[in-house]
Amino acid sequence: AIHNYFLYRAEITSKELRFTLQQGRIALVIGLVRLAALDPATAQNLLSQDKSRQLLSPQQQATVQRALGIAWAQRHDPAGQTLLGDLPASLLDEAALTWGFRDALWHGNWQLAARWLGALPPAQQRDRAWRYWMIRSRGEGLPEATGAYRDLAAWPDYYGILAWSRLSVDCHQPGSHRPAGIERHAPGAARQGVVGPRGLAGGTACLAGPPGRTFPRIA
Repeated sequence: AIHNYFLYRAEITSKELRFTLQQGRIALVIGLVRLAALDPATAQNLLSQDKSRQLLSPQQQATVQRALGIAWAQRHDPAGQTLLGDLPASLLDEAALTWGFRDALWHGNWQLAARWLGALPPAQQRDRAWRYWMIRSRGEGLPEATGAYRDLAAWPDYYGILAWSRLSVDCHQPGSHRPAGIERHAPGAARQGVVGPRGLAGGTACLAGPPGRTFPRIA
């Protein structure tokens, strides 16, 4: 009976220790993810230490890496693209893909931006915002580009105005990837998905052109 009791206690203690270790690992991941948003350099240094790598599973390390990649991308640091690009597909959620694209767009790397957009789920790629940036990143010399811009310009929202600005010959050079019209006045919109009054005013002024000119009609 005494022997069985101690076997029972050893099994219970082992389970308790495994549970405690598991909880500690989860707490470490949560702490590193939160630290990554505030101080990615310190979080990355802690993750690279042998003790952290011994404690955390590959999946948990990848979770922290995702947070670090987003944090560096938000700061437009090259480390962001490296960390996000090395993530397994299962961790490339909307936030990771979006910040990978925004960082590429910030640096003017249209080829990389197109790859991030191509990784978005098909349903997301049909969104007006991503349809616009897909055309911009893949190049406007494609036969379907003008038709896609016309389709977007049919709606008088933010991306409709952007599409108008790409169709207006006074606002850009044909085939150019240079930001034009409202994009020049509201560069933050590409990264934040928002546009202020100055951006709208700039885009409208670009479309209107010189005084007395009317908006072109698109059938």
